[in-house]
Amino acid sequence: MKRLSVFWKVICCMITISLVGILGLEVWMYYRDNVRVYVVEKKIFSENCVGLKFSDESYCIKNLEKGKVTIGKIDWAVPPRGKNSLGVFAKERRRGYFNIYTGEEAIPAYYEKAWIFSEGLAGVMKDGKIGFINEKGETVIPFQYPYFGEYARKTDFVFRNGTCTMYDATGKCGLINQKGEWVLSARYDYINKPVAGFRIFKENGLLGVLGDSLQVLLPPRYDWIDILTTGFVVRDKEYNQQLIAYDGKTILNPLIYYTVESLNYANGYDEHGSEKQVMSEYMTYRVWNSYGLMDKNGHPITRPLYSSIRALPNNLFYCDLEDPEYSVIINNKGELMK
Repeated sequence: MKRLSVFWKVICCMITISLVGILGLEVWMYYRDNVRVYVVEKKIFSENCVGLKFSDESYCIKNLEKGKVTIGKIDWAVPPRGKNSLGVFAKERRRGYFNIYTGEEAIPAYYEKAWIFSEGLAGVMKDGKIGFINEKGETVIPFQYPYFGEYARKTDFVFRNGTCTMYDATGKCGLINQKGEWVLSARYDYINKPVAGFRIFKENGLLGVLGDSLQVLLPPRYDWIDILTTGFVVRDKEYNQQLIAYDGKTILNPLIYYTVESLNYANGYDEHGSEKQVMSEYMTYRVWNSYGLMDKNGHPITRPLYSSIRALPNNLFYCDLEDPEYSVIINNKGELMK
């Protein structure tokens, strides 16, 4: 009987230990899934309002003064620009607006897409059409503009200086005013937001610039344009890069390049049998990923037409074309050698 008693004691202990282990595992799994959630990102909208993202990917907007969540279970939220008080939030694939000072919902999440408020209006999309509302949620410009195409997806439908980029039913781009009227007819592929009063536009795959009166300042003939404080840096199809003044006519610098590199060529061997390298009187200059030949005084001899240039003896140069299967040899005047 004593042996039997000890046996059952061991069995009871094992059962107890197993039950405790199972219970502990259940508690840990519950804690992992329901309790151990922590803030991974905080976005400050104002002194009293923040957006909180948690470790379980949930997101909420919280009023710090009242210590309560004002809008919960949202996907994301972004603040406004400037002095506007309404930010955008997304919930269940819809967009709405919230007050960044109270955290309260200002305009419910009705819309498929929404952009920030600017100059009193915000672009929103409903049933595949873009319109504009005011801060009360009232429709000011009816939902009549299409949203489609590559350029529309990267366009901010935001008013700047009284106009906003917009597309017509054919997919062409122009500018509308705050009444929804076309002030620049839709005839371009794309119009960028203004920088220093100028807008870069695309037409037939080439870039140009509109002036502050929406006149064509630079015609569409460039592959790339950047607006600087000194003027426009432009690059054409042949990789020529220039700096043009704001008047669109004066060339401030006929050649803008990124780097200059010296050229060396092999000329015999030294006493150890190694090639002797001699520095050429010519250099290469780089525009993007293309190279041109330049003399020692910085005067360009060729346009940046080549993917690489190597010096040879007798003032000759071996040049790789963009197609890696083809190469040419030129002289120090840029002339092709046959």
